[in-house]
This record gives sequence, C-alpha cells and structure tokens, in this order.
Amino acid sequence: MYFGRIRVEIDDFRHRLDVSAVGAAFTEDGGTVLGDVVGITHRGTTEPISVDLQWYVGSCGKAITALLYARLARNRTRCEASALDGAILD
Repeated sequence: MYFGRIRVEIDDFRHRLDVSAVGAAFTEDGGTVLGDVVGITHRGTTEPISVDLQWYVGSCGKAITALLYARLARNRTRCEASALDGAILD
C-alpha cells in the first residue's frame, strides 16, 4: 500500500510548510493505491512518525474552496457549474 516514490515530494512539502509531519494518500475506486508519511511525532524529538500512530486531521476544505472562487473571480472566469452539482443532499 505504501510506496516510497512519493516520499521525496511529501518531505519537500513538509519542509516548505515547516511542520513536524505530513501524510498523503491517493485513492482509486475507494482503495488506497499510493501513500506515505514523513516527519517526526512532534517538535523537539527525533522519533519518526508512523502510519500506525494517531493523527489529528484538520479540515481546510472551506478555505480551499474560498481560494478557488477568489481566483476564478480575479481571473473573471465564468463558472457554469454549481458547487452542488452532483452532490447528494439528505
């Protein structure tokens, strides 16, 4: 499940963000096809992070969506699709 070939890119991303650890996974048809973790458990230690450890997962979806809309507006891009197109609403 985990392949080292994305490790370099993930570690570069971690260093650019100056964070302790980063994990990434790519899925296809509901199954993980590629993933890895890099970094340390917390600042001030050299203990490496592991996929077996508990992670705090934060959500940045709203911020990313707002940035996308801001870029579309800045570029005067007309968006024909609604953000809810294809969404299943209860």
